[in-house]
Amino acid sequence: MRHYKELKEGLQDKNIFKAIFLAGGPGSGKSYVVGQSTTPFQGLKVINSDDEFNKVLKFETTHIRGGKNASPLFGKDPKAPDTIDHPFAQKKRAEVAKPRTEKRQRALELGRLGMIIDSTGAKIEKVNQQIKSLQKLGYDCYLIFVDTTLEVSLERNKERARGGKDRQLPDRIVKKEWQNVQNNKMLLKRFVGSQNYIEVQNDNAGENVFKKLGQHIKMFLSRKVQNEVGRAWISGEMEKQQIKKYIPPKPDDVSSAPGAHRHIKIGGEQNSAKPPLGTSRLYQTKGRYVAKHKKLMNKLAIAKRR
Repeated sequence: MRHYKELKEGLQDKNIFKAIFLAGGPGSGKSYVVGQSTTPFQGLKVINSDDEFNKVLKFETTHIRGGKNASPLFGKDPKAPDTIDHPFAQKKRAEVAKPRTEKRQRALELGRLGMIIDSTGAKIEKVNQQIKSLQKLGYDCYLIFVDTTLEVSLERNKERARGGKDRQLPDRIVKKEWQNVQNNKMLLKRFVGSQNYIEVQNDNAGENVFKKLGQHIKMFLSRKVQNEVGRAWISGEMEKQQIKKYIPPKPDDVSSAPGAHRHIKIGGEQNSAKPPLGTSRLYQTKGRYVAKHKKLMNKLAIAKRR
């Protein structure tokens, strides 16, 4: 019979049954936020239909095909707004890019692996359906809303093409998506619950904002699975694999206590003053470790006096 600690993947993976949704308008910096909080996100698989769409655009604009299979996008700039907005490109997004992304997500779900689902959150029914589907499988769902002003979103969208690393969306799409996301903000929070929702103001976020975000994500990933379906699945797999005891991975330097039942907001003016201890999960990190350290120091002081 094997012990739970002996497993290096599968059930021992601390990200099992964990899904993090990213929401925010175009140019809000969702990918940047993930990149700046690298450590907590290690091991999570990213699901983003834009990745597949970029591959499709690159293929259609660079490969020559004759006759009825000829692409109307051949020779065009794959990052230009006119190319992205072309009916043929949108058709390929629906027929090729999205099915590929869905297939990749289904493969991850079969192994109950942890994932990051990167979307704008503009299509509220689709997000709701995804969250319900994952919760039905046993996942704990968390949502990070990356917020910016419309002006910042438009400017960053233009900067995408200037750097030559990403595609630029037409302004009308940016405005429409940004407004839809703002309208959906409260619904998105309701879907996952206040305790599993975090809002990041990213107009001009600094290192302290990403550090705080990293702490919260680490807390979410390191706590035991809360979903009863997921817990039952883990118990069943333990029995099949003859594993003695369930020992969840421990956090390195933060408390796994769920804390307050309100959502967290990071960045912007609301974080200029530090709230008192106990009013936010943000300032409950390291609590039990500090207490343990004080206890040890008291013992050392008593020993010296003797």
